Amino acid sequence: MISYIVPTMWKYEPFPDFMLDLANHPSIGEILIIDNNHSERPKNHPIFVNDKIKILHFGKNLFVNPSWNAAYQVSQFDRLAIANDDIIFDMRVFKKVYDVITENVGVIGLSLHPNGDHITDGVIRVQQF
Repeated sequence: MISYIVPTMWKYEPFPDFMLDLANHPSIGEILIIDNNHSERPKNHPIFVNDKIKILHFGKNLFVNPSWNAAYQVSQFDRLAIANDDIIFDMRVFKKVYDVITENVGVIGLSLHPNGDHITDGVIRVQQF
């Protein structure tokens, strides 16, 4: 199972709904949302009653790297997905990379061409460097 770790400022409107979709994915064991802007947290959204979703609130903005580190400390699963709150991606990627995530793999990114043309043909590719 995967622990999905994501800090948020609650600014990206699709974020809560995407977290619900993500919680339904069979490879996701838990979603750790670090609430870095409690005053902007949406009210009465179903993510707050989903058993897989845990909201971590520290009373202040931890910023990104410390947020990831704090969530890592309490994560329960051996595979981690560390993300930002302003991205939505094809969740088929988890099926494609699940068995590739091992102790010998450092990082798996979402784009083979982060500084050039992005591939948008719907095919999920895994390439090791």
